[in-house]
Formats: sequence, C-alpha cells, structure tokens
Amino acid sequence: MALSVENELMSLKASLETADEVVEKTLIAYDKNDYEYETLKHEAFAELNQVIIDLKSLVRQIEPDLNMRPIERILEEFRNVNNGSPNVLLMHKNPKLENIEGRPKTADKNEYLALVFAAVNISRGSERSIEEHISKVAKDTGLSKKEIKNIRTRFLRKGRVSTEYRDLAFRFSNAPKDYDKDQWYKNLINKFNSLKRNWQKP
Repeated sequence: MALSVENELMSLKASLETADEVVEKTLIAYDKNDYEYETLKHEAFAELNQVIIDLKSLVRQIEPDLNMRPIERILEEFRNVNNGSPNVLLMHKNPKLENIEGRPKTADKNEYLALVFAAVNISRGSERSIEEHISKVAKDTGLSKKEIKNIRTRFLRKGRVSTEYRDLAFRFSNAPKDYDKDQWYKNLINKFNSLKRNWQKP
C-alpha cells in the first residue's frame, strides 16, 4: 500500500472512531434532553463532515481522476441542513442547482474562525495576559498574530459576525466535561487546520 494512501486510511480510521463516539454521545444527550446536546450537536456535525472529507481524500489518493463533485454536493447539502437553509437536492420537489461550475463550500469561514477564537480562550483560561496565548495559537494554526487579533475583535463585537457563529465561538470556548483543557485545545486546533486545508483546496 502506498504511503500516502496508508496515511489517508489512518486519517479516515481516526475520524470514524472519533465521529462514532461523539455521535453516540449526541444521540444519548438528545434522548435524555440533556443541556449538553446543544454543544455536542455542533461537534457531531463537524466530526461527520470530517468523515466525508476524509473519505473523499482517500478516494482521491486511490484514483485522482475520479469526479469528486457528487461527494462535494453531499457536503454542500450537509452544510445547508446544518445552517437551516433550504436543501437543494435532498427531499426537494423542485431542485434548483446553483454554483454548478464551482467547488461548493464545505465549511463557512466563520465556523473555522470560531475555532481560533475559542482556542485562544481555552489556552488563556483565567489568566489576564493574552499575548502569549495569541502567539501559541498563531504557531499552531499558521495564522499571524495580527490575523488572530482581528478574529478576536470580530467575534467580541456584536454585529460583526452573525449570532449563530458568535454563539458557536463562545460554546467552543468551554471544554465539554469529558475533555481536559489541553485535550480540548488540541481538538480545536486539529479541527481548524483540517477545515482550513479543505477551504483552501482549489
């Protein structure tokens, strides 16, 4: 097995294991009407989204010339459902295909920027100083310190980012009870870097 294919397979295996655990927790929380469901459902969506992205990456390594647009359309529909927008293809009587030539967005930019905002908050904790934590997140994400400061400004000021993503950023800023601070920080950074890679692909 080629190394690149093996790496993609390992990545898929990891995302499947993580998604399975998070999705089952989310379903249990939903059944029990647990308050944690509101946080877990966003994490479950991100994990399921990542499974499809990893599947797509593995298939692309095996056969680069395959037409990936149907998979990208699945991701796009997934986004529509998550954002409360009308679906275009699934269970729709009169589908209207838009952006037929372009690559669909697989994540709203504000969603992965919310991860950066939260990562700074998790790293900082209750400390008053913030500069060293901005530097840490900059190093781990590849963003500049100026970019991270601008992201924080956007999310801290009402009206600069939609309420949906602002609320998401603050929810991400609180680690779930099953994660310690360092684990949750790594999870946020890994999710950001994964989404950023897929956002930037042509």
